[in-house]
Amino acid sequence: MGAAISLGLGALVWLGGALVLNPPRLLDGPSETRSIAVDQPMFKKEIKEAVLRIARLRKLRDRLDSDALRDSLEAISDSATVLIRDLERNPKDYRRLRKPLNHYLKHVEVVTERYAYMHATAPADAAVKERVERTLGDLQKVFLEYNRRMVEDEAYDLDARLALLDQQIAGEGIPDDGATTATRLEQRAKR
Repeated sequence: MGAAISLGLGALVWLGGALVLNPPRLLDGPSETRSIAVDQPMFKKEIKEAVLRIARLRKLRDRLDSDALRDSLEAISDSATVLIRDLERNPKDYRRLRKPLNHYLKHVEVVTERYAYMHATAPADAAVKERVERTLGDLQKVFLEYNRRMVEDEAYDLDARLALLDQQIAGEGIPDDGATTATRLEQRAKR
């Protein structure tokens, strides 16, 4: 009876590992972006708009009169660029990253354009300048938080995959001698 339970648990662990490493693609269409439940043209359009916004923000940066505003705008642009790169690599993050790239980035552009226009026509009111600096500083923190979460999610996913591979390798009878997973896989391939 104990052997049957061990065999059953082993099968469940193996199945769980197989699902983590190769999740079923039952709902996915022929494209990776299908799994995000939006059509590809919309996905591509919104990414293209975000890229154009970032380019406009980088141009607007030079028209600003405040180092704090320029620094915030640069940090927001850099963070948004990193988010877009993540989406190009991993479209399944689209739902989560849509808000900063479409909503917040659009507002950053509008606020910056209006402030730059005001500054070009007349010296900016100190209270307005302070409020714009504070708001863009807060949005900079929002973008940095999205970047932090993205990296944290990647680290969690990597850790889970490595733990599963370590468990599978241990199941192959390879002793844990402190070797890396890659070294263990090479050892297994040589057998």
